[in-house]
Amino acid sequence: MRILEIRRHTMRAKPGVHLSQAGIELARTVGKDLGKFDYVACSDKERSAETAVALGCAVNETVSGLGTISETLAQQSGWPDSIDSIALRVEKNPDLYRFSDEQYRIWKAVLESCKTSQRTLIISHGAIMELGLLAATREMSIGQYGAVFGYCEGFRLAFESDECVGYEPIRLPAQLQLISNQ
Repeated sequence: MRILEIRRHTMRAKPGVHLSQAGIELARTVGKDLGKFDYVACSDKERSAETAVALGCAVNETVSGLGTISETLAQQSGWPDSIDSIALRVEKNPDLYRFSDEQYRIWKAVLESCKTSQRTLIISHGAIMELGLLAATREMSIGQYGAVFGYCEGFRLAFESDECVGYEPIRLPAQLQLISNQ
């Protein structure tokens, strides 16, 4: 079984593109218990690769599709509403549904490019990762997903062959949780 872990980037110094000191400290704290990854992919946004490094991971690949969503689709998703609310919007909106599927295809392509990896990490972005998750778990009985993922939070997907067969959310302890849509 192969594991694909998707994590949201950490905080940046807005309006800049680089991580804030608080973001670096959060990622370092989370990285202490992260374990080793065989392969790490990031979006082409600076905060994505910088998060991977702050977590203690070297970046193997940059994938532009991991960090790109139109403002229109982001608004239509309703993010940062709960993932359950986003799922309802995806069911009713063909453009969101297609984007969700495309994000999942990108994740599977990353897995395909590193066939020997047992543990792969992707650093992604709010709204984008929740939409991809909905496609990855479409055939599963998840129940309630809950809130969107805060900084450095995410989920693990288990794969047998090229099919997603398991989902596990990764939430930070309450004192570290920071959710922002900006």
